[in-house]
Amino acid sequence: MAGADVLLYNVASEEVQDAYFMNDRIPRVDDCQDWKLVKSEVTDDGFLIVQASRGLDTGDMQDRRIHDDSAMDVPPSRVIFAWGDDEDGPIYHGTNRAQSSLRFFGETLDEETLVREALIEQSTGYIDVRAKDYRIKAQETEYPQFCFSEQDLFDKGVPADVEVHVIGFQAIDTAGNEQYLHHYIVYASNEPYNDEISNLNCGNAVFYDPAYVWTPGDRGLVLPEDVGVPLGEKSGGFRSYMLETHYNNPNLDEGVIDSSGVRIYYTTKTRKHDMGVLSLGDAILQRYGTRVGDDGPEQFYEYSYECPSSCSSLFTQPVTVLREYLHMHKQGSRMYQEVIRDGKAIRRSNIDFFQYDQNGNQVVQQQPYQLFPGDGFKTVCYYEPKNDTMFGLSTQEEMCASFVYYYPKMYLFNVYPWACFMGASSGTAFTSCDAAPSIRALNDTQMERMFGTSSAAPDGSCPSSQDSSASAALTWVCFAVASLIFVGML
Repeated sequence: MAGADVLLYNVASEEVQDAYFMNDRIPRVDDCQDWKLVKSEVTDDGFLIVQASRGLDTGDMQDRRIHDDSAMDVPPSRVIFAWGDDEDGPIYHGTNRAQSSLRFFGETLDEETLVREALIEQSTGYIDVRAKDYRIKAQETEYPQFCFSEQDLFDKGVPADVEVHVIGFQAIDTAGNEQYLHHYIVYASNEPYNDEISNLNCGNAVFYDPAYVWTPGDRGLVLPEDVGVPLGEKSGGFRSYMLETHYNNPNLDEGVIDSSGVRIYYTTKTRKHDMGVLSLGDAILQRYGTRVGDDGPEQFYEYSYECPSSCSSLFTQPVTVLREYLHMHKQGSRMYQEVIRDGKAIRRSNIDFFQYDQNGNQVVQQQPYQLFPGDGFKTVCYYEPKNDTMFGLSTQEEMCASFVYYYPKMYLFNVYPWACFMGASSGTAFTSCDAAPSIRALNDTQMERMFGTSSAAPDGSCPSSQDSSASAALTWVCFAVASLIFVGML
């Protein structure tokens, strides 16, 4: 709940309160009370219904902006719920909690169903890239790889005689195995690898092009109607896939069988633009095995990676960013990514309070935007390390990486997919896309978080709502988001 905007409702007094959470996870009352109760009622079958309203963008730094998320290329809002019956006010909710992703401006609250129905409607068919009855090892961390050749894709129904475009992705999890799935990445290759690979045997195949990244909380991705990913030789696209799954098994459980993976939807109605995935930060873990921070008195550490303007200068046209995913692990406290143009930061994608347990690969809720040749990136991760935290693959270790979905897809030197991270040149002469790393020790006051700071003037006056539509009406019993939290005290 740290960093959540909060709507509290007290059943006894029938009052709402505007509040927020910081790191101490104790609700703090906003200096400016923007939520207004419209009505509340208890239905005949025992449900509490509360309707409240507030400006979509209050201009208050103790509130989260409520974005127009009606378009499928804008990520949904992340919401958490909690409720209790303590007369003295909100206390720890225990198991009285829930979380979801929803669209305040959408036709349904079920984001997973919304994505699936959109993909089914637009697609010709789908293929499943997944493990097959894999026995998870009784060890904390493993990264098995499952490979699929061009012939495997044909056998799954992909037509070989027409052009095909991938239009979206959605996870298919084995029920009951959610606790073991840290994340998975689908990589792709333009090589067919027929008779060379199989589900549990990737041989010497090389897959260096990321196609899709999934972590808990991701309900799937529907590409815009003019954007796709070429599939098959006829389309000049990917001809084989590899699924790399990060299983997390800290209790060393035995006998767990998994068949999770990704459903990839495709169409024979080809799209105008090809999508790419840009990897930034320390995407290939050059810091693997090194410790986060040192023995000094500072509580926090800042690790930054600056992708130079020379990288995108290799291109001659702008690209459109669809989504940005920011990724750390359990010791991550804050993360942001800036676009640098002419030496100045022109935009920032920000997660003020990084919550791995809520959503380890946090998607930034924002509208698509353009990048131009000469633009650079700065990816910054903040940690509060404990117990000699190391950089590594395990959930208990740390990472700092981001994945940017964009179009049209760009290639470095007409060969390598666009990437700009620490060690990107890998000892070659291609230094244009090497991200420069730096480290800084901090205390809590240097974290530069904006959320939670007071927007009230010295005379107590509050800012005016920034949006033209005056309010958002919300109708839930108990709701909370990393954009808001609603607690009903029953």
